Amino acid sequence: PVLLGQVLVNLVKNAAESAGEGGHIRIEAVGRCLTVVDDGPGITPEKATRIFTPFYTDKPGGQGIGLTFVRTVLTGHHAGYSLSTDADDGLTRFVIRF
Repeated sequence: PVLLGQVLVNLVKNAAESAGEGGHIRIEAVGRCLTVVDDGPGITPEKATRIFTPFYTDKPGGQGIGLTFVRTVLTGHHAGYSLSTDADDGLTRFVIRF
């Protein structure tokens, strides 16, 4: 439970940083899925291929370990996950499937 709590904190922090001042984030729980949604600028295709790579970051002062940690914990708990920006509504969603 502690590690999954840290995953959620990391995802909400990332969403808030992406959304920026005046942006919005929300957490949705439906069935066995938990989704963190933000209305930030989205994830480019290039960034999507690198975002789970250890030490990759595009944030000033970032360390590039947050999503690597998230991936490790979720994989260890046999949870599925996906991260994408929807072309239709422009929202970025991190979905965890338990």
